[in-house]
Amino acid sequence: KQLGIDTTDAAYGVYAVANTTMIRAIKSVTTFRGRDPRDFTLMAFGGSGPVHAALIARSLGIRQIIVPGSPGVFSALGLLEALPEYGFSRTLIADPAQVSADVIIDAFDQLESSSLERLKDEALNEAITGSWSRTADLRYRGQAYELTVTADTGPNDDLLGMIVERFHQEHERTYGRRASDEPVDLITIRSTYRIDAERIVPESVNIPQEQQQPRQAYFGREQGWMLTPVITREELTRSFRSGPLIVEEYDSTTLIPPGTDARIDEQGNITMINTDLDANRD
Repeated sequence: KQLGIDTTDAAYGVYAVANTTMIRAIKSVTTFRGRDPRDFTLMAFGGSGPVHAALIARSLGIRQIIVPGSPGVFSALGLLEALPEYGFSRTLIADPAQVSADVIIDAFDQLESSSLERLKDEALNEAITGSWSRTADLRYRGQAYELTVTADTGPNDDLLGMIVERFHQEHERTYGRRASDEPVDLITIRSTYRIDAERIVPESVNIPQEQQQPRQAYFGREQGWMLTPVITREELTRSFRSGPLIVEEYDSTTLIPPGTDARIDEQGNITMINTDLDANRD
C-alpha cells in the first residue's frame, strides 16, 4: 500500500516506531509499576542505543541521559566485572503474626548451609569466600502474587516486624496503596551468595578516528534537515555543548538532537541534558 510519503519521512517513521517500542518497554517497568520515569536518569548503551536515548528520554520527561564509555561493549564489560552470584530459595508459607522469628532465621541458616555445601561440591573450591544476602516474598492474604523485600537485619532487630513493614512500603510504592490492617503471608525465603572476587580494571585505549565533516541530518518534519557537526567523544569537554551533534565512536554512535546539551563528565561518560524540558516546565 502506498503511504504517500517520501523515503526520508518513511525512514524517520521507522526510527520513531522503534523509539515508541522502547518507550513502552520503559513504561512497563516504571509507570505501570507506580514509578515516575522523571525521577530517574536514563543510561544508554549498545551499538545504537545512544542514537535513540535523548528523544526517548524527552518523551518520558527524563531530563538526564548518561552514555558510558565503550557503550557498544558495555554489556560484555559488565559480564566480566560482575561478581558471581548464586541464588537459592525455599517455600516457607507462614503467618508472620503467628510464627516465631527464630523459625524463619533457622530456615535461612539451613538454606544457606546446605546451599554452600552444594556449591563447593559442584562448582567451587573449598577456599571460596563470599557473603549472603536475604530476601523474602510476601503478599496480602488472598492475593496471587508476591513482592520481594530484603530480610537482612541486625541481631537485635524485630525480623518479622521489619519485613512486614517493608512489604507494606513496597506495596504502596509499587501499587499506590497499603493495607496495614490486612493479614500478610510469608511465601518464600531467598538467599543470594555473592562471591568475593578481584575486580577487573579495564584499560583505556584510544582508537584513532578520521576527522569527519559536518553533514545534513533529518530531525523530523518540525525541524527538518540541519547541518550537524560529527565529532568524537574526545572532542566533548567538561562544558556543555548544544545539539545537534553526532558523536561517532568505534563501537557506537550517540545522537545529541536540538534541545539537548552534552558534555563529558569526570568518569568519561557522555552526560546529556534535555534542556527543552526545563523550558516546558516554566
